[in-house]
Amino acid sequence: MKRLFTLALIFIFVIPLSLAAQRSKWLKKQNVRVATTFNYYPAIDAFSYFSEFSREEDTRLILSYREPNAGTFRVVGSRTTDYETTTTLLSPSQLISIGGSVQFENRDGIFQELALTKFAISKSSFRQDIYVFDDMGNTIDLYFTGTEERTAAFAFRYELGKYFGNPRYDILRFGVAVSMEPSLYTFKRTPYDSGSFPYQGRIFALEASLVPVAAIKFSKKVSLDVKVIPNLTIASFGSIKVENPILTEDQKAGFRDFEPPAMNVAYSILLRYQIQEAKRSRRRKP
Repeated sequence: MKRLFTLALIFIFVIPLSLAAQRSKWLKKQNVRVATTFNYYPAIDAFSYFSEFSREEDTRLILSYREPNAGTFRVVGSRTTDYETTTTLLSPSQLISIGGSVQFENRDGIFQELALTKFAISKSSFRQDIYVFDDMGNTIDLYFTGTEERTAAFAFRYELGKYFGNPRYDILRFGVAVSMEPSLYTFKRTPYDSGSFPYQGRIFALEASLVPVAAIKFSKKVSLDVKVIPNLTIASFGSIKVENPILTEDQKAGFRDFEPPAMNVAYSILLRYQIQEAKRSRRRKP
């Protein structure tokens, strides 16, 4: 986790500055902008666990009679009760996250962008204390249930697109881009009570999108982009499993009713700052 955090910091701060400092011919012809991004993503599909078991119970009295010499006899019948349970685990739901990006736009409005779109780590816990009393109101038992949950999400998005309009005079420009976005989700649930087992897993996803963009210019160096991102999930794999040592590997794994491709819509707001202006090419003298 610390390595990922370090790489993210390098991506956000070091790479844009080092690229801006290079003297390549290609870079001199680019408007270079860095941005802070605010992203909204819907929850990914949940995993479920299904289990069934049977239990024999003494449920009713079939026959009761008295013998003069032997007292009372009872014949008790029993029946088997079948139980079915389904446990649903909500996978990480990173609804709002903050990231960063670096964008290169040439004088024709064609741009490339690499963005850190998901970088969120969360921790939560739930505990319930349960008291058991006897008929006199005395406490005869005390136990507690609950869980601690840790979730994380990381994703990068690469975009290739084009702005339309004149960047020098138009306050509002529109654009369109194609993008690819790989994502990683991690999930861990640790129960407090000894009668339950922990759950953990990792989910990888790859999404593609055609992204419409609205760019608002505040000043020569500051602008705001608003994006609607209809993501098409073209690949998703990984698993969430329960760490129960008495189960087989197949029994440990959860399942979900999900098959790519699948569609979801995300949103992104980018506050941009231009750190380099594209230089005009010099005209050759005849």
